[in-house]
Amino acid sequence: MERNLYFHRETVYYSIEGRKMEMMTISSRDGLLEEHEKVPDDYEAKGLFPDAMDDATARPLLFEPEKKVIVFTSRVHPGETPGSHVLNGCLDLITDLKSEQGRLLRKNFVFKVIPTLNPDGVSRGYYRLDTLS
Repeated sequence: MERNLYFHRETVYYSIEGRKMEMMTISSRDGLLEEHEKVPDDYEAKGLFPDAMDDATARPLLFEPEKKVIVFTSRVHPGETPGSHVLNGCLDLITDLKSEQGRLLRKNFVFKVIPTLNPDGVSRGYYRLDTLS
């Protein structure tokens, strides 16, 4: 069985309380280019992708534009724990090297996965709040 899986993990930002919000990029190697994604340089993007500020290779590689991107997020509201279970099921499918469905999904799409959008709220056990609420 050929291992045709592309995986990249990066820090999107650090929360107010210093926790990482991470993103995974998952796909096949089909359509993979040798150029890395750029760090946004506009004012509103300040602080994003801190690891890439000194090392542009810390960003994931780009894919051909025909390969569409699908974004999965979870835990916007910390109390929505079932969302974590649904996300785990999605991750199981798209990373399963024995699954024909997973292979087709990876071949045709790039998945950007942010498992926890509110790391401070989840860590503090809040139901719908973050540090500022």
